[in-house]
Amino acid sequence: MANVKEYLPPKFEFNRTSDCIALMRDSILLRIYPRQIKFQLDRLSGVKDEKVEKEYADLKRAAKSEKKVYGIFGYIRLKTFSYLILIEEASLMGVIM
Repeated sequence: MANVKEYLPPKFEFNRTSDCIALMRDSILLRIYPRQIKFQLDRLSGVKDEKVEKEYADLKRAAKSEKKVYGIFGYIRLKTFSYLILIEEASLMGVIM
């Protein structure tokens, strides 16, 4: 087994503030607002939407947590808490050619 970080960099940028979780990949921004049970999806490139870009920059500045992740495995909602399951570590098995 080999550590994937040696061959492939993480694809997602993960930022968390007190009221929002933001995931970005390939200029697609997914914002999750757990308290409001709201999801929002925006594109940051192509048609320039300065409002979304400014909002994302503000969110990154206010972020309490910032990570690079490989993907999202799932979302679990319990009575008291909700969990977003992220893929932070990965391994490659087999032959790489």
